[in-house]
Amino acid sequence: MKEKYAKDLIDNINRRYNGRIIEIEEQKGLLIKWAVEINNYVLTFTDYENSEYFLSNQQIINLQNSGYTVIPVYLEDRTDNERLVSSKAVVISYNDKKFIMVMRN
Repeated sequence: MKEKYAKDLIDNINRRYNGRIIEIEEQKGLLIKWAVEINNYVLTFTDYENSEYFLSNQQIINLQNSGYTVIPVYLEDRTDNERLVSSKAVVISYNDKKFIMVMRN
């Protein structure tokens, strides 16, 4: 369910904002191997429980070193968990289709 939701989000974001789809090598921590780039921001899709693996992905590190701001999009069953708002991220509840954007350093 999370993977399909992520694919639909990427498709909608890409069409609406004229983004560019990037293929990310598959690695634990990523829900799907696709990300979307819009104006030097790269949105990647993961879940909070596996975010440590995502952060160590060499391709993600290379994007950051190339000047992109990589923002993880955490797909969770709810958005009211305090642990989810501790870092720079977008959190989306796929059950009730709510989101919060957290931009902290």
